[in-house]
Amino acid sequence: MYCLFTTICSIKSGFLPVMDSNLQESKNNQTAVEDTYQQMRKLCENYKLFAKMDNDSNDLDELYSTSLNLSYIRDDYETIKHELSVIKANRQIARDALLAAGFQCPDDPPTYS
Repeated sequence: MYCLFTTICSIKSGFLPVMDSNLQESKNNQTAVEDTYQQMRKLCENYKLFAKMDNDSNDLDELYSTSLNLSYIRDDYETIKHELSVIKANRQIARDALLAAGFQCPDDPPTYS
């Protein structure tokens, strides 16, 4: 249990890197999750905390799976955030062009945070 506790603390303290929308960094970060999982598994095996690998390794496997899923979610979030900023910039460029051409644009719709 100490091993699992240490892993959880490492994740919460930011031991695992923050994901980025860059695909290469994303793969590197997912590799880091895999490496951390392998290191923790080795550490747990060395301390014989998982003597019955069939039953007791589920917690570590679940933690690994959750960490990897969170990295995918973070990547998706960063990608969506970037795409939204591009859409907003393109919208402003189009609006400015219409105003410069003499068209009157309706007021902007309300923005949601």
